[in-house]
Amino acid sequence: MKRYYYRLIGLAFTSVLLAACTQQDEPSSESGGQRLTIDFNFTGAGVTVAPSATRAAAVTDMKAGTEFIVRAYTGAILVDDGIYKITADGSGKLVSEPTDAGNSLSLTRGTYDFYFISYYPPESSTPECPTVKSDNTVEVDNGKDFITTSIQGMKIQSDYDGQVTMTIPMAAYPFSHLCTRVKATLEIPTEQVVAPTAIEKISITMDNLPGNATFTFPGTSFTGYGGRADENKVSLLAWTEKKKITAADASDGFLARYSSADGFVIPLNDKEPLKFNVVMNVYYKNSTSGEVCKNFTQSLELTKALLPGKSYNFVFTLSYYGDYTPADLTLNVQEFTPVVLKPGGAGGDDN
Repeated sequence: MKRYYYRLIGLAFTSVLLAACTQQDEPSSESGGQRLTIDFNFTGAGVTVAPSATRAAAVTDMKAGTEFIVRAYTGAILVDDGIYKITADGSGKLVSEPTDAGNSLSLTRGTYDFYFISYYPPESSTPECPTVKSDNTVEVDNGKDFITTSIQGMKIQSDYDGQVTMTIPMAAYPFSHLCTRVKATLEIPTEQVVAPTAIEKISITMDNLPGNATFTFPGTSFTGYGGRADENKVSLLAWTEKKKITAADASDGFLARYSSADGFVIPLNDKEPLKFNVVMNVYYKNSTSGEVCKNFTQSLELTKALLPGKSYNFVFTLSYYGDYTPADLTLNVQEFTPVVLKPGGAGGDDN
């Protein structure tokens, strides 16, 4: 619902203030006057991707369809807010449109601080907007790619008589990821006592996560975290069908490597370990029964802090022994920068 926020100012004081404004060269937050509807140009704007140890920071482009909330403040006082969607216009520029006619930001002449929040949508997802509570907080759950940016000291004023709209370019104000990007890779090295022939009904989950995180306006980072518990988990890698291991799955030194899509979790410190649960059916061939299927289950722990905006690939390496001894699974973690380089680029990330 659209909301406006006003200060109660005495009539006599208002008259003096308006008279003073006519003499000012620079606008202030008390200037008042005709309201301008604010919109945003996202052409060239993006989201900062934190670097891995071997890569520089990068920026990924904003996506058409992304919805965002913007709030305008003078100091700690909320003046107005708006809810927008990024769209591509006829010339290919990324511009903002209010989600409905009553959701645009409307401001009088003055100087404001702007705070933006959004859930950055995956390519296949329907965009959604965060929910702001009455206490100016947003609760963010695991699985959400929560992004934010701010503009400090932006002057709002008309450039010509009759102006009703002001456009703010966003290219200089990239968003930041406040959650942690994670993915999983199952790798099966070429050197095996018994070579697996297929994997079926695999599930890799990350457990013992914080339940949620709290963002508070005005701000640019999380202000609180929910308690960690085993039931707070995300699925990293999962499929039910039987996948035969073929030459197409192979890479240097591996019979097969399977990687999940990227997901997002609430950042956490390393006071408690990360917990992982791995379940899968492994097929192999023996000399008497032909192809045999065995269920494999293993829990693993890793002491690792997950930092906001960083990306981590949890690599599970399978050593398989068939009829002889139980299989063994080791866990390693690699930081990565999830940026697709242009053809011919050097230093690409294949984790």
